Amino acid sequence: MTAVWWGNCLGCGRGPRTIYQYLAVEQTLFSCELGRYTAFGIAAQKRVPDSWRQIAFVPDICTNAQQAQRLAQLCTQGQLEPIHLMDVIEDFVADPCSWP
Repeated sequence: MTAVWWGNCLGCGRGPRTIYQYLAVEQTLFSCELGRYTAFGIAAQKRVPDSWRQIAFVPDICTNAQQAQRLAQLCTQGQLEPIHLMDVIEDFVADPCSWP
C-alpha cells in the first residue's frame, strides 16, 4: 500500500485545527476474474500529538486515482467523522460521476 499525496496542502483542510485527514491509498490487488489490478482505498487518520494515527481503512473503492483523491480531499475538507466514512463511500461507489 502506498499513500498517494496530491498537490499542495494550502486550503486542503490539513491546518492546525484539523482533527481528521483522509488519504487516497494505492493498492495492487489480485482477483481470479481480473488478475492483478491497481485500485485505490481511503485511509482515515486522526491527529495525535505530533503525528497522525490511522483509525480506519476502506480498500478497493475505485480504480481511478483522481476520483479517490477527490473523495479523500472532500472528506478532509469537511472534517468527516470516521463513523460516516462507509456511508459516504457507498454513495460515492453508487454514482462516482455525481461527485464534484
